[in-house]
Amino acid sequence: MTSCAQCVCARACSFCNVITLGSQESTKPARLHWTTIAIKTSAILLYSLNNFREQMIMTESIRKMMRAKLVVLGRDNCGKTALCVRFITKRFIGEYEHKREVTYRCQKIVDKELIELEILDTVNKECVGPASSSLESSIKWGDGFLIMYSVTDRSSFEAVSRLKKLIDHIKQTLGIPTVIVANKCDMENGREVRTDEGQALASDLRCSFFELSVAEDTTAVEASFCQLVREVRQEFQRHLLAMDKRSRMLQMRHVLKSKLTRSKTMQW
Repeated sequence: MTSCAQCVCARACSFCNVITLGSQESTKPARLHWTTIAIKTSAILLYSLNNFREQMIMTESIRKMMRAKLVVLGRDNCGKTALCVRFITKRFIGEYEHKREVTYRCQKIVDKELIELEILDTVNKECVGPASSSLESSIKWGDGFLIMYSVTDRSSFEAVSRLKKLIDHIKQTLGIPTVIVANKCDMENGREVRTDEGQALASDLRCSFFELSVAEDTTAVEASFCQLVREVRQEFQRHLLAMDKRSRMLQMRHVLKSKLTRSKTMQW
C-alpha cells in the first residue's frame, strides 16, 4: 500500500490525488479535485437562484389573482361612468361632468372569493391623434377591458372593433380578457344597433357580450363585470401553469447537468 506523506490514511489521498491501482501509482493535479467542487457548487448556486426567482414570480402571480385592473373604454355618452358607479354603489346617476380619467377602487366577491378591483373609467379617446398615447398607457395598465357602446349611437358601435384591435396590438397577444357591453337597451325608440349585430361583432372579436340598461338593471351590470374578472383570473391561471411548467423544466435541466458533470468527473 502507498500512503500519503501528508495524511495518516493507509489508502490513496483524494486531496493529494495519489491513486493506488494494484502496484501502479498515478498522480493527477490537485486542482482537478477543486475544479470539480467549483463546477458542482456553481451549478447548485445557479439552480438555487433560478428556483428562487421562479418562486418569487409565482408568488407575485398568485397575489395578482386576488386583484384585477379593469379598463372601461368607449365613446362619450354611452354610459361608462354610470356603469362604473352602478356596479360599485348599486345607484344610478344619469348625468355626469366627465372630463378626466377616474380610477375607482373597491372589493367585490366573485365566485365566493374576495377580489380587489381597480376600475379605470376613461374619457373618450380616439385611436389616432394626440390622445392615442394616453390611450396606449391606459391599455398597458389594464388586465381586462370592458368596451362599451350605446344601442342608440351607431358611431359608438363602430368604435368597438377599432378599440379591440388596438388592445390586441398594444398587448401583443390575442385572447386578452375583454367584454363588450351594449347599453341603453331600454330606449327602443332610439335604437340604431340591433341586438344580433352586437352579438355577431362580439363573436367575431371572440369577446363576451352583454346587452343591458344601466339605468334599470343592476344584476346585468354586475354580471358583465364579474364575467370580466373571471376571464382575468383564468388568464392569470394559464400564466401560473406556464410558469410551473418552466420551473419543472429548469429542475430537469439541473438534474441532467449534474449527471453530466458527475460523468465527466468520473472520466477524469
